[in-house]
Amino acid sequence: MKRLRFVFSFIRDFFTRYPALLSGVVLYSYLLFTIIRFYLRVQHEGISFAAAFESFDALPFMWFLAVSLVKIIEVRSRLFESERQRLLTEQTVRQRETQLETLRQVIKSLQHHINNPLAIISLAVSSASRAAAGNAVATKQLELIRESANRIDNVLTKLGETSLYEVETPSPVIGSMTKV
Repeated sequence: MKRLRFVFSFIRDFFTRYPALLSGVVLYSYLLFTIIRFYLRVQHEGISFAAAFESFDALPFMWFLAVSLVKIIEVRSRLFESERQRLLTEQTVRQRETQLETLRQVIKSLQHHINNPLAIISLAVSSASRAAAGNAVATKQLELIRESANRIDNVLTKLGETSLYEVETPSPVIGSMTKV
């Protein structure tokens, strides 16, 4: 049973890969049987135009059938390839969406873990600035710390704007994962 299934599968795949060969086999097999039938008919009944026409009248229709078979298999192959390409594109889009969602989660976690110490630093700088009001060097250093903390806060705020990110449709050109 498995062997029969294997043989059937091999024949089907072979003729799907080479549809012109299948149509040629069908067409020339029909032509062979028609010629043999015509030869036997000529031996028994003699030759006439009507007998020749009657024997070979289906040949143009068989040719049309063979050409149609090749075209149908070609269209089916192109459809299969386009469906396979669509599935690959869809899989790539889903993968990129997952990567983008992971990026958003990492940014939220980063914001959470940096904002807490940053808030403490900002409060400490404010208190230290009031305490060191007369010391110019200390005030300058504390202002530098405040500016650095504000830059970190601005970067985290910009990173948090991942709602502007969206997944690009995949293309054969290798490029960025997201666009803003």
